[in-house]
Amino acid sequence: MVGLATATVHVIAAQPHLAWMWGAHFYGFYPLWLLVVATLALVAVVLVTVRRRQSVVETITKTLAPVVDGRRMLVLASACVAAGTALFWFARISHTYLGDGNIIVEEIDNSQQLLEREPLTSLLQYAVYRTTKTWFHDPNRSIDLNSQDALAPGSVLAGFLFLIVVWFLARELSRLVKVEEDHHARVITVLLWLTIVAQGYVQLFFGYVENYSFYAVGVATYLWLALRHVRGAAPLLLPALALILCFALHLSSLVLGASFLVLMVAALARRESRPRALLDLTVATVIGFVVVYAFTRAREGYNPLSTLLAMVRTAFAHESNRDYMLSGRHFRDFFNEQLLIGPLGMFLFVPAAVAGVLSKDLRRRPAAWFVLVAGLGFLVACWLIGDSNLGYARDWDLLSHSGLVFTTAALVLLLLPRVRQTAVIAALVCVAATSLYHTVPWIAVNADPSRSVARLQTLPLGLGRTEVVMSTYYRQRGDVENQRLWLQRALQANPANVNAIYLLGALDLKTGHYQEAVASLEQAIRMRPDKALFRIALVQALTALNRLQGAIPHLEMLSRSDQNSLSVQLTLGEALSQAGRTAESTRAFEQAERICAPIVAANPGNPRIAVAHGFIFLRLGRLDEAERSLARAIALDPRVADAHCFMGYVMRDQGRPAEARQEFTTCLTLNPAFADRGQIEEWLARNRP
Repeated sequence: MVGLATATVHVIAAQPHLAWMWGAHFYGFYPLWLLVVATLALVAVVLVTVRRRQSVVETITKTLAPVVDGRRMLVLASACVAAGTALFWFARISHTYLGDGNIIVEEIDNSQQLLEREPLTSLLQYAVYRTTKTWFHDPNRSIDLNSQDALAPGSVLAGFLFLIVVWFLARELSRLVKVEEDHHARVITVLLWLTIVAQGYVQLFFGYVENYSFYAVGVATYLWLALRHVRGAAPLLLPALALILCFALHLSSLVLGASFLVLMVAALARRESRPRALLDLTVATVIGFVVVYAFTRAREGYNPLSTLLAMVRTAFAHESNRDYMLSGRHFRDFFNEQLLIGPLGMFLFVPAAVAGVLSKDLRRRPAAWFVLVAGLGFLVACWLIGDSNLGYARDWDLLSHSGLVFTTAALVLLLLPRVRQTAVIAALVCVAATSLYHTVPWIAVNADPSRSVARLQTLPLGLGRTEVVMSTYYRQRGDVENQRLWLQRALQANPANVNAIYLLGALDLKTGHYQEAVASLEQAIRMRPDKALFRIALVQALTALNRLQGAIPHLEMLSRSDQNSLSVQLTLGEALSQAGRTAESTRAFEQAERICAPIVAANPGNPRIAVAHGFIFLRLGRLDEAERSLARAIALDPRVADAHCFMGYVMRDQGRPAEARQEFTTCLTLNPAFADRGQIEEWLARNRP
C-alpha cells in the first residue's frame, strides 16, 4: 500500500500545474518516460513481491546468503559505506538556496563565532572550513561558490559516519525479528540499512551547506544506543551521553528528552538496575554541566536556557504564524515536508503508533514506549513549526532528522510483535524500493544546476521570497542584470519584502548608483531598524557620496552595539573629524587603534591591516608610527594605492614635500579614481617642484 500510494502521489505531483506539491514533484523536471519507467518498475516490484512472496524471499536470501556469511558481512558493510560516501561527494548538491545556505556561504569568512542554537555544530563546521578552504579556492569564482565547495566535505564526512552508525542501528532492529538462521538476520540487516539510508533526509549528506548533517548523526547514535540499552546490552550512561551530544549539536534535541525519561523510569523501576542507573545519571549530569559550562566560556554571555526559550517563542508563538497555522497552506506545507523527508517516516509511523497503543502486548514493552514517545514528540514539534523567514519549503531541513526518528520508530513498532522473517523480508523489499523511487530523483534534481533552479522557481514560498532567492542565485554568478530583474519581481510580488529592498540597495551600491542605494537602504532601515547589516551598507553609500556627516547617527548606533568593529570605529572617527567634533573623533580612533593592534600582531603579512593601522596613527597625529606601518604595507604589496596616499599625507605633515609628491603621484597612477583625487591634485598644483 505504501509503495502504490507513493507512486500515485509522484505521478500526480509531476504535472506542471501542480507544482505546489513540492514534496514529490521531482519527476516533473525530467522527461516523461523516466517517470513511466520508474513507476512501472516500482509497481512491478511491489506486485511481484506481494503475489509471489515466498519465491521472492527465497531468491533474495539465496543471493545474499553467501555475501553476508561470517566476515564477508564486514566486507559488504565496508563496501556499502564506501560506495555511499562516494555517492555523497560525486552527486553533491549544486546550490545553496535550501536552508540558510546562502547566508552561511556569504558570512562564514567574516563570522565564525559559536552559534547559540547549535554550539558544537558551528564549531565543527568552522573547523572543516578552515581546513578545506585553501583546497577549493579559485580566484575566478565568487567567494560564495568557493565557500560552498569548502563546506561540502563536512556534510560528506557526517554522511560517512551516519552510514556506519545506521549499520549498528539496523543490526539492533534485526534482533527484533524471529529468524530461523543467522544469515536471515544478516539479510534483514542489509535491507533495514538500505531502507533507513534511502529516505529523503539523506540529502543532508550530499555536500549540504546547512549544518544539520552532524545533528542527524547524533540522533542516529542516540536511537541505536537507546535500543541497545532497552535490550540490556548497554548501560543507561551511553544513551545519556548520546543525548548530551545531540543537545550540544543542536538545542532542539530537547524534543528527545521525553523519550530519555522513558529509559530512565524503566531503569529506575527495576530494583536490580537501579543502583547502576543512578550512578549513570549522576555521571551524565556532571558531564552535561561541564559541556554547558564549556560553551558559556566559549562565548561570553551565552545562556543555553534563555536561547532554548527564545527558540520556542520564535518557532511556536510568532505573531506572523497565527493565521498561517490554521490555514490550508500549513496543511499543504506540513504534508509536503513529511513526504519530502520520507516517504516512509510519518506516514508509516502514525498507523504503527496507533496499532502499538491498541496492542496490549506492545504496551508492556519498554522499546515500544521509547519509540512512541520519541516519535510523538517530533510529530508535535513538526506540526507546531510555522512558516519561517525563509519560507517553509526552503526550511525543510529544520526538522529533517524527524524523518529518521519516525522511520526507526515505525520499524520498531512493526517488528516488535516478532513477525516472521518471510513477511519482514518481503515488506522491506517493497519499502526499500519505494524509498529509492522517491529519494533518487530528489537527489538528482539537487545535483543538477539547471533542474535545481527550475525547481526553485516553482517553490510556493510566497511574499516574494522565491524571487529573492533567485536573485541571490544570479548574484553568486555575477549576473547583475538578472539579479536586479528578480529583485524587482520580488517587490512586485510583495512591496514590503525588506530583504528585497535591502538587496536592491546593496546592488545599487555595488554598481555605483549611490543615490538609489541610499533611498533603498533608508527604507529598509525604517522597516527593520534593528538590522546592523542595513546600516553598514547605508554608511558605505553615504561615504561614497561624501556625506559622512549624515552617516554619524548610524555609525554611533553601530558602535554602541559592537564596540569591537574596526571598520565602524574607523569610519566613525573620520565622520566625526569631518564634522569638526575633534575630541570625539580622537576617542573613536583611539578605540580603533586598540582593536587594530592585536589584529596586526595576528596578521603580520596582511598589507590591508597594516594600511588601516597606519591610517589610524595618521589621524591620531602619531606620524612616525604611521610611517612605519605604511612602509610595511608598501613592502608587502606596492600596488595598494591607499598605502601610498596615506604615506603622502604623512610626508606632507612631516615637511617632506618631494617624497609626498612621489607618493601622491604613485597613488593616482595605481587608482585614478581615488576618493581624495581632487584634494591631492590641488596640493600637487600648489607644490610644484
